[in-house]
This record gives sequence, C-alpha cells and structure tokens, in this order.
Amino acid sequence: MLFDDTNTGRLTIAVGLNGGLVHQFREAIMEGKNVFETMRSYTSSAGSVVFCMDEHLDRLARSAELLSVIMPDKNILVAEIAQIAAGDSSIRVTLGERGARLVESYPMDFSRVGRPVTVGTYEVADEPEFPSIAKHGFRSAWSDSASSQGVDEVLLVSSRGEILEANNSNVFAVIGGQIVTPPLDGRQLAGVTRRRIIEVALGMGLQVQERSLLLSEHFDELFLTSSLKEVAPVYSVCGKRLRAGSLTATLHQGFSQLYI
Repeated sequence: MLFDDTNTGRLTIAVGLNGGLVHQFREAIMEGKNVFETMRSYTSSAGSVVFCMDEHLDRLARSAELLSVIMPDKNILVAEIAQIAAGDSSIRVTLGERGARLVESYPMDFSRVGRPVTVGTYEVADEPEFPSIAKHGFRSAWSDSASSQGVDEVLLVSSRGEILEANNSNVFAVIGGQIVTPPLDGRQLAGVTRRRIIEVALGMGLQVQERSLLLSEHFDELFLTSSLKEVAPVYSVCGKRLRAGSLTATLHQGFSQLYI
C-alpha cells in the first residue's frame, strides 16, 4: 500500500498494515524488534540512481538473519525502492516482526551533507546484547545519548578507550598525514560509505591504516562518514575543539565524483 504525504514529500510503502494510520504502523514497527537500512538516491547524468543499493540490501539481509527478522525477496525490495525513489532523496527500509515492513523516501536534507558536527562519547559493553555488525532499532539508545549530551553524534568507545564507530556513522582520523580508521573486527557496522572513502583515498595515493584508534590520541583531523552525511568533519569532541583540515574536504570532493 503506497501513501503519499504531500506536506512532507514522504512516500511510504507499508506492508502488513491492516487498517489504522500509517504513522501508527510506523511507530509500532520502530518500537518493536526491527532492522533497517538507510540509503540515498542521486540525480546523476544517468538519471536517478540509488547509491550502492545492492550492498545496502545485502547488509540488510545479514542484519535480518542475525536478529531473526523476516527478509523479503531482494527483487521485491528493489522494485519497491524503484517505486518511491526519485531524484535526490533519502530512502529507508525497515523490517519489523512477522513480516511487516516500511519502504520510505523523503526529500534529501542537503544541510546534513558535509556539515561539521559535534560529538560526545558513549561507552559500549564489551559483550553487547545485540550484534554490533547489524543495523537494528536498538541503536536508537545511542542517538538518545547524543541528544541528551547536546551533540550531533556520540563516538562509541570500548572499555579500553578504543573508538569503534559513531551512532550513525563510521569514524576516520588523520594522524601525521595518514588516514586511520578502526578495523572491521565485529564490533562495528561495515559502512558502505566507509568502504568507498577508503577506495577514494587509495586512488589518490594516500595511506590508509585500519588499526585500533584510541580516544586519547591526537587527531590532526577527525571525520564521520555515512550515506546521508557523506563526509562530515568533526569540529568538537566532548567540547574540545578540533581544527578544520583540508584532507577531509579533499576526500569529500573525491567521493562526490562517484555519482556524477
């Protein structure tokens, strides 16, 4: 069932809605066990293109398997995304319990793209209740922490002071001219944009280290990556200001060439 909210520009396909209002259905899915994937469509020379859709849907399938949520046939999701994606838009696919799902798009908020962000910290358990490599609704607690700290995001930090990721993003630092990012060791989400940024950096002849990144280290630059913000420089960590750096901007420019 397709819903078109002309006030917000949101298009929603709701599967499993049996009467009631779509916003109530959405709230019910979000409050229960769910997995989700966020992606973006771009207006390019080839028309409207959903960036790395196959990778996003493959990751959604892994998340669904880990949390025992029903994953529909991939071709069905591709067709539903094509139905609601148009131009520059944000797209979210949410899978709930008993086969319920939402496939939604809404106009892209360009103010988020590349915008400098502030971050706090959140210490995560060494043995989390839910798998860190899955994109699940229980991650909302981290976003709640960011809101309570008055920052854009929180860096998820281990008991040993290692930065693992941020609540909605992967983390990169520039240290001594080298780009450093935490390794994918099962304690963080394998970001689609993260992978592309590493490819862009290597293509530019830059050095990239995947190693443990400590909160106590000195960062020449720090930035976050995700589908909706692309590359966002961090200018404050727990109130401590960081200087703006040129390498972050260079990588963002290189990333932007991927969808032109």
